[in-house]
Amino acid sequence: MSGLTLTIGGYSFPNPCNVVINRESMVHPSTDAVIGYRERWNVTSWVAGASVAALKTAMNAVEAGLAGGADALLWDGATPAHLMTTASAAGGVKLVRPLSYPTGGAGAQWASNVRFEFALEGEFYAGNPNTLYEVTSYSYQVRENEREVIFGGQIVAKAGVDAYALAVAKNPGTYAGWQGPFIRLQDNGVWGTRGTKATFEYRYLRGPSDTYEEYTETWEIEVGGQEFIFIAVLGGGDPIKQNTIVSTSKARQSGRKASLSAYPDPSDATWPDDVKTAVVRHISPERVTTAGTWKYTTEWEYTFERVADFSF
Repeated sequence: MSGLTLTIGGYSFPNPCNVVINRESMVHPSTDAVIGYRERWNVTSWVAGASVAALKTAMNAVEAGLAGGADALLWDGATPAHLMTTASAAGGVKLVRPLSYPTGGAGAQWASNVRFEFALEGEFYAGNPNTLYEVTSYSYQVRENEREVIFGGQIVAKAGVDAYALAVAKNPGTYAGWQGPFIRLQDNGVWGTRGTKATFEYRYLRGPSDTYEEYTETWEIEVGGQEFIFIAVLGGGDPIKQNTIVSTSKARQSGRKASLSAYPDPSDATWPDDVKTAVVRHISPERVTTAGTWKYTTEWEYTFERVADFSF
């Protein structure tokens, strides 16, 4: 390219370069929508020197310029005509074809000059250059004396990018007066051949149950009473109803609490004098954030029995 200089990683090639630039569209693997493009630079150039040692020194400078996936630009010393930057390319600008020497030993190769070829490539996505697809949503729920906000979504990242880390970075932080965030992240591993997928959820609670990430409790009451049977009449006719026993009243109380600090205490038995059985379970801790936070869950179940009916 006449009048333009090729610079890669701060190294400017001293001699003219033949640079062929190709671009091809990239599409979403599910929707076929165009989500960006892939750009490739095929470069041919040469260096000159009076000896093999001088040529080797010149080629070492070329190799150093290509190391590390640095920025590449074609410019006149002031204005770029073409530019690929590591910051804009997903995963950086890559050397996809290492230095090659197509001339071999013909002519003056390694006598007074060395001709070489290489190729650079970058992928450029609309929006976040590291993602193929991203969706986020907010929901706000109001229950009795309690409010809940959920921020969540899904990220599909390009190959070689950690979608799980991108989901972690979505953490909106803490809010004054709210309990949370209670974090759930899931890495679904390799998705097709284009990248990885992660789902994330950040939940906040505000209300009387702020102390717990989860708190539910249920009561069931079975009222006792007179039990009876029907006796068939010899010779036919309506059966005779006969009382047998008076059954007791029964009740069941069950619940579940989860905390991010320690196992919560179970709720007290509602009718402590009439407890028939009592079971308390501590569930194995569940990891809920990549920072090492754990959720501790306690479950309980009481059964009660007495002659008089149960009531609150």
